[in-house]
Amino acid sequence: MNIFEQYGDVLFSRLDDLQTGFEGGLADIYGEGWLDTGTSGQRKDFGRHFKEAVESGQITCLEWIGIANSGRYDLYRKIGEL
Repeated sequence: MNIFEQYGDVLFSRLDDLQTGFEGGLADIYGEGWLDTGTSGQRKDFGRHFKEAVESGQITCLEWIGIANSGRYDLYRKIGEL
């Protein structure tokens, strides 16, 4: 089981709580407990799987909007409900 499969349920429950129009990175979306979600490398892997899920349409309530000014993480916008 990869990190996305392991913690995906937590993420999906938090997506429900976000308002349409919300913009932020994966850590903002995941919220409290993000730094406790595996190792740094596992969180990076989680981010790759998450972006793939958004871009492939598996997660339809978000759109990828770009890279943060820092260049360190992807930004997403909530565009609808799960």
